[in-house]
Amino acid sequence: MAQALRKAAPFLVVGEGIAAPLMALCLRSNGMHAHLLQRPAEKLSIDQGSVILTPRATSFLTEDLELHGARPPGNMVSNFYSYDNSANVLMNLNLDSLRAEDSGTFFCCQREVIERLLLRECDRPASQLEGKNPVKMPVKKGANVGIRKVTSQPGGSGVTVQFKNGATGNYEGIINLSRDMDAVPLINKDNSDVKAQRKECVDVLRRAKDNMQTPFWVDWTIPVKPEDRWELHYDELGEIVHRAGRRIFVRPTSAKEFSICMNIPRRAMLEDSTPAQHFNVVKNFWSSLDPITHALWKDGILPGLESTVTTAHKVNYVTPTYCFESDSWLEEGGKYIRIGPAAHGATAQPIDIADAIDFEDCFLLAEHLAEHGTNDLRDWCASRRLDVMDAMNEIAVLDDISRTKRAKFMFSLKRTYYMFSKTFSRTYKRTLRPYS
Repeated sequence: MAQALRKAAPFLVVGEGIAAPLMALCLRSNGMHAHLLQRPAEKLSIDQGSVILTPRATSFLTEDLELHGARPPGNMVSNFYSYDNSANVLMNLNLDSLRAEDSGTFFCCQREVIERLLLRECDRPASQLEGKNPVKMPVKKGANVGIRKVTSQPGGSGVTVQFKNGATGNYEGIINLSRDMDAVPLINKDNSDVKAQRKECVDVLRRAKDNMQTPFWVDWTIPVKPEDRWELHYDELGEIVHRAGRRIFVRPTSAKEFSICMNIPRRAMLEDSTPAQHFNVVKNFWSSLDPITHALWKDGILPGLESTVTTAHKVNYVTPTYCFESDSWLEEGGKYIRIGPAAHGATAQPIDIADAIDFEDCFLLAEHLAEHGTNDLRDWCASRRLDVMDAMNEIAVLDDISRTKRAKFMFSLKRTYYMFSKTFSRTYKRTLRPYS
């Protein structure tokens, strides 16, 4: 049961996609007031498209939201099949064997569905400290929302935020989960150290995007008919690993819909393309490689994309791996905190471990703030950064798709799962249901 809300200034949570409303709910479940500034996702962004949630992430979303009859529409995924381009089986993994008996499941759905459900949960009123007069979380969202100016309050007790619509608000601090480094202006524009930290963050992301080795992806969501030959059931995740280092994921977002996530040649070639041109670029790119003989490609993916090219939901984005130094997670002694997508990212994976890291960031930060306030935040960020770096190392292993190392995939996936499950088995004992 959620803790009663304490009498203190709220935190302002800023971000896009899933992470920001999740952070706001985590704060509220730990007895803290939160205001949410939900920015619209960029047109070509990873905040669109499909996602496969790990069991600990699913436990939160389904167990809590099902109490209100709002289970996210999607599919439980039980098996993971990996093939090379010659149709040889690289791995057949029972995903249920990687989770505890009483935990959630691996779950596939569209990101925008989870975002809508979390935002609706934010709109549910929470009881005040006295258990009377429900309090509704203020949520600002839309294309016109934004922050114009942030200033420290006298005495250093918090910050005052001036929004672009002219409104102002006083907050204990700002928690930024936005991939846009300019989403929150500098609190002290004369602080050269903070300026350097911000510049470092921008430079890291820019170098990752400009790197010719950075993987580019396109996510297609297409309907599946009973007569289609996909060689996959609706509860199975498929992957094709090409010897040239390219990959295709086939994700069942519903019983009648698959999401196809695949490498693309260059982002610039696709941004302004028509749907037909978009498909032709992808088809020509994959046709230029050694042929893929698996029926999943010949009888499922390729004809499925071609038949729905004008109606398929298309998203292309980059997902660079990067992690900032611990000092850049904080500004002005904890008045500004950067976590989740604003502090680290990861390359696309068949199972979205990067989202599990973001979920863990939100839970652990809310727990720390509830127990210690903004005290010792620098130590917490330094410790958390080391955990994230360990996770990034795991992801780097998962991202090594050479045939000689592919046999290590199951071991790496298990290690990654159990590394996170130790924390989440503890944090999930506290429900996020906002009623006392």
